[in-house]
Order: sequence, then structure tokens, then C-alpha cells
Amino acid sequence: MGPASRNGPVRAAVFLARVGLLSPGASGHESWERSSALLGVWDHWGYLQDANPAYREAFGWSVDELRSVPFWEFIHPDDQHPVVESRQRLMTDSGADFDTDVRMLYRDGTYRWTHWKTYAVPDEHLLCAIGAALTAPQHQPNPKVCAGVWDWDIPADTITSSPELAGFIGQSGARPVTCRTLLKRVHVADRHRVHREVRASLTNGEPLTADFRIVCPDGFIQRLYVTGSRNSDGSPGHLRGIARDISER
Repeated sequence: MGPASRNGPVRAAVFLARVGLLSPGASGHESWERSSALLGVWDHWGYLQDANPAYREAFGWSVDELRSVPFWEFIHPDDQHPVVESRQRLMTDSGADFDTDVRMLYRDGTYRWTHWKTYAVPDEHLLCAIGAALTAPQHQPNPKVCAGVWDWDIPADTITSSPELAGFIGQSGARPVTCRTLLKRVHVADRHRVHREVRASLTNGEPLTADFRIVCPDGFIQRLYVTGSRNSDGSPGHLRGIARDISER
């Protein structure tokens, strides 16, 4: 699932212009690049194929990070269900659209309110959306959560993470850890299940999704939600994704 061709954004831009959500004055590519709206294109499985500069800059995540998991993993858990439900309807009804407000996870760990209008491009098997941040007083950011990214180099068996997650996985500075080391940090009651889910993901190529308790060096127990994919950039030797602390939930 590598980056989409330039044709994907152009077709999405033309489609959005046709329904009146993007200026038709310039070429599709120019409209896409210059728009101040948040524009994204996803495949049917929810993985980002392309995003315009405004989208890439708004949330703080890199393109590779945004491509590592389906888009709904960046949506607040309480807002996910109607968005996921709408995906199949949009892909089977070319005249349908979905208009909603959701809280999106920003790179700084805050969930912030955004508004989205989503359409399907059936002949491309793509979803395209146009969004904007909501800044009214009632749309203030939610309290921060601990969230970050991780990367498992499978052949080398080394796991690295962003600083936010280093303490959870036992990573010291830039020094990576092995999968075995990480599993030792997982609560003993969850360890066998997590190991089974990891092996299943490696065997069948399906995305990894798991939540489990982890024992920190000070003995404090916290709960992590982890999700990732091997196919986000066409590098089967890597499993990459995001994780967030869900202890409060």
C-alpha cells in the first residue's frame, strides 16, 4: 500500500469541485496543493493514500505515520462508530455523502474537534474528504493523552518508538528493544494473548490491534492500545503503527 499516484488526488479534487466543495478554477493538482481546507484520500480499507499540504501540516503526524493505520484510529474512540459504519455505505452508494464532527488525535496528544464531509469515488475505490478545524468555545481540545509511534524492524528484531512511548516499552534513549524484551514488560495475564496476536499478524499479514496492561519500571501498571500494519509503505520487513495510553478509559 504505497503512496497513491498523482492521479488519485487529481480525481479526488475534480470530484470535490464537481460537488461544490473545492474551487474548479485551477487544475485538479493545483486546487489540491493550494487549498487551505484539509483534503485526504483513503482506500476502501481506510488507509491514507494522499493528503494535501494543509492536511499534513494540521495534525503534526508525518505522512508515513498517517499511513500506518486506518484513519479511524486517529478518531476519538467515542466518535469512531458512525464514521466506520458510513464507510461501506459510501462505497456502495455513489450519491451518498457523510457529514460529521469528530475529535481527531493530534501529534501533541490532544483530541481536537474537526468537521468533515466525505464522499466516495467509486471507480477509483477511494474515499475523499474535506475537513476543517472547529475553534468555537464549545470545541476546545480534550485533555492530552500519551500517544506516539513505534516501528518494529522484523528481520533485525528491534523496536523503536517516539519519546512518548519509550518508558512504556523499556527503550532507553535511542537504543531499541527486542520483541522479547517488550513482551516481558506486558502483564503476565495478557502476555500469551499479545504474543498470539503478534504472531497472527506476522503470519497472515493482517493489521495488528491489541490492548494490554504493561508494567512500568516503578511497578505502576498502565494500559496501552496498539495498532499497526506491515503494508503502510510497501516495506514488509517493518511493522509500524501508533499507540496510546488508555489507562484512564
